[in-house]
Amino acid sequence: MAKFRHGFVSNSSSSSFVLLVQKGAHERILKEVHPFVSTVARKVMRPVSAFGQEFLSFHELTVQDYSSVFYDFNLDYEGEIPEGLDVHEAFEEYQGRLSDGEYLSLSEDD
Repeated sequence: MAKFRHGFVSNSSSSSFVLLVQKGAHERILKEVHPFVSTVARKVMRPVSAFGQEFLSFHELTVQDYSSVFYDFNLDYEGEIPEGLDVHEAFEEYQGRLSDGEYLSLSEDD
């Protein structure tokens, strides 16, 4: 059974996670974060229209700690990457910039 959450979820052995972000919030965050974080967010977020509004969405299926998004992730980025920051942490930083009311998350765990 799916459940709506206003927060981010950690992955169990098998889970599905969907994030829907308001377009204005997405654009604001891209301006605020390091270029590496912005590049990761641009790669994984997809434009979608719903309820007469523009959003960006992210969908990840994780099985046994292997992410459908980040498992075989190729990123075209040649700039400086902050020390210790990988693509997972970059996306977590993006998520951490979201305020209540700017996103909706949906998760389903086995």
